[in-house]
Amino acid sequence: MKIMKSLLAVSILAAASQSHAVVYNVTGTLGGVNTIGATVNPGLYVHTGTTGYSTSGVTWPTFTGAWDISTSGSSGSIAGIFADFVQYSTSVSAGIGGTAVVNQPNLVYSFNGGTVTYNAATRTFTLGQSMVYSNTDSSIPASQTSDATLKFDTAAGAIAGTCSGSSLVCGGQSSQFLAKPNLEKFYLTLTFSSDFSTFSGTAVGSDVGGPVPGGKTGDTWYTWSFNGVSTAPAVPVPAAAWLLGSGLVGLAGVARRRRAA
Repeated sequence: MKIMKSLLAVSILAAASQSHAVVYNVTGTLGGVNTIGATVNPGLYVHTGTTGYSTSGVTWPTFTGAWDISTSGSSGSIAGIFADFVQYSTSVSAGIGGTAVVNQPNLVYSFNGGTVTYNAATRTFTLGQSMVYSNTDSSIPASQTSDATLKFDTAAGAIAGTCSGSSLVCGGQSSQFLAKPNLEKFYLTLTFSSDFSTFSGTAVGSDVGGPVPGGKTGDTWYTWSFNGVSTAPAVPVPAAAWLLGSGLVGLAGVARRRRAA
């Protein structure tokens, strides 16, 4: 019986540690934007479908994506479209003069490399090195770094945003304020459900900008939250596990007959 229990434990561990490769449909929301040295929330207003300057409040735009995720051991990979946003704009009442509106007609980001780590015990997947979002006017976030990046994907339909208004954001900083193609710093963390059919998570990214008055960095930081649903049917228990289970049942029957004899 002890041997049987050991074999069963080994089979369970083997099934739990198997590799996974799944494509997920993802929905999420932009949850914060902050250009260090120029604006801080709520001096910055994000609107879905609005093209004129407005301080009516923040309505964070949603996005969709398709992520191809693989896990194996303590590592893995992720590829595909991180986010495809609907048209939105950002009204800016900047600390560096005046107001402005950044219109983003079509924002599409794809994954662009970075270190992946995977913790099988907690089913936690990370891309890049840990960073945190800040909505204060501080230069501290600039010291954060990560080897993961996002690509502004024109091949997938991305169109650079435009900036209009009296703020200096439009004069030299607009390329660093929602309109610059790539995010040079990016960190993502997500947790899978027990059957890997869904996940939830958050991400932080930074568009590295130039200097602005006051000795700040001009970096624009973003934060997102999201959920994913597998496009594949539920993964069945591996055939080897079924065979091993049948064998164990057979052994149990033999053992009972021997004891009865």
